Amino acid sequence: PPPPSPPPSSPPSLPPLPPPSLPPSPPPPSPPPPSLPPSPSLLSPPPPPSTTLSLMAKIAQLMLLLAVCLAVGLSLAFDGWARHYLFLPRVSLAIPTMAGKVAVVTGPTLNGIGHISARELARAGAHVVLAGRNAAKAAETMASIKAEVPAASLEFLQLDLGSLAAVREGATELLRRHRKLDILLLNAGTMANPFELSADGFEMQFATNHLGHFLLAYLLSDVLASSAPSRVVVVSSAASFIPEMLGPASALNFSAKSDVDEGSAQAYGPWTAYGRSKLANVLFAQELASRFGNESGVYVNALHPGGIRTNLARHIPVTGGERLALLFTLVAGPLLMSPEQGAVTQLFVATSPEVEQRAITGAYFHPQAREVPPTVLATAANREALWTLSMQLTASFRAGFTPQSVKW
Repeated sequence: PPPPSPPPSSPPSLPPLPPPSLPPSPPPPSPPPPSLPPSPSLLSPPPPPSTTLSLMAKIAQLMLLLAVCLAVGLSLAFDGWARHYLFLPRVSLAIPTMAGKVAVVTGPTLNGIGHISARELARAGAHVVLAGRNAAKAAETMASIKAEVPAASLEFLQLDLGSLAAVREGATELLRRHRKLDILLLNAGTMANPFELSADGFEMQFATNHLGHFLLAYLLSDVLASSAPSRVVVVSSAASFIPEMLGPASALNFSAKSDVDEGSAQAYGPWTAYGRSKLANVLFAQELASRFGNESGVYVNALHPGGIRTNLARHIPVTGGERLALLFTLVAGPLLMSPEQGAVTQLFVATSPEVEQRAITGAYFHPQAREVPPTVLATAANREALWTLSMQLTASFRAGFTPQSVKW
């Protein structure tokens, strides 16, 4: 037998193979960036209005409506333009012929209601005497009137209401020129100025707004009576109600000189003093009407012309501050009447035939030419007290003038 084959030799051992390398796992994907709205293109159409924008538009409309209502309300409260346009004046601006009549207008400042009144009286044919303290300013007013009414008959009279001596000189000069006086329009005034004394030592608003006009009317009383039917028109203000609103403590005490001279400085308030001087206008007009009497043919009435855009508020920056002045300019100014609108009431009282037909005297008028009750402080006692004090304060300047037509 064949010999056995040798056992197979085992293959040589090899080192173990390393595990197969796997490719590294990719990093986890990062979250996508937040989506942003595409930027609007100039060519893309505008987005539709949102609910928020609609709400804002409604709020804006509501605010505009409230602003308009507030403007109209304030204008009505201050007798501004809204009263003129929403409540048409019951009087026509057509003035009857004034040919042959002589009218004196105090305070004819350019673009004021005195200027407009003088212009319309002249347009109707009256000879108008512009009485003021500044000849240059009066010349401007006269030139303006002449430009609109070339045939106007005008003259200037020097008159400083803050000086009783100057008032007497002015009255004397007027009587040298004219022995006829049909209309005495007491229009001049000052408002809310800082405390100041007149040339005679009286608080300036009381002196200018009341006392100077009182003396002027006294000195001209005879010529007014001899010219009857004639008119005395006293321009007061709704400020005549201020003492009533503020109470008895603010009402002017008419019992002594110290109530209206330097002794009143400590308690002085610009608006309170203005209100008291305008109250004095009403009391004076009523008492003068009473003393002339219903049969005299002299018709004396007071009035509030309305809130008007004039330079009467020139003292507000001083007494009320720049902010109040700015507020007045931006807010109050547009709400007030023009001088043309503001002159309606005093022109009605000065010229309307209705005054004589109804024998209206001692009355108080509001815009536009409405006869209304005056302040509750317009009592007979207050009228008499003011008259007595005014006679006392003007005594030395009335010497030599002894009117025979009125029981003074």
